[in-house]
Amino acid sequence: MAACFEIFSTWDDEYDKLQGLLRDIVKKKKEDMKLAWKVNPTHKRLQARLDQMRKFVLVVVAAIFLLHFVMFSLMVQR
Repeated sequence: MAACFEIFSTWDDEYDKLQGLLRDIVKKKKEDMKLAWKVNPTHKRLQARLDQMRKFVLVVVAAIFLLHFVMFSLMVQR
C-alpha cells in the first residue's frame, strides 16, 4: 500500500510540473491561447479507496491495542 501512495505522490508532483511547464509555454507565446491540457486521472478513485482502507486498518489496530490494554489491566487488578 505504501508503494501505491508513493506512486500517487510522484504522479501528483510530475503533473504539477507539467502544468507549470505548459503555463510557461503559453505565456511565452503571448497569444490568447487557453490551456487545453486537462487530465482526469482515473487513479484518483483507487487512491481514495486505498486511503479509506488505510484509515480503517489504523482504527482496527487501535481498537485491538485498546482491547489488549483493558484485558491486561483487568488481569493485573485481580
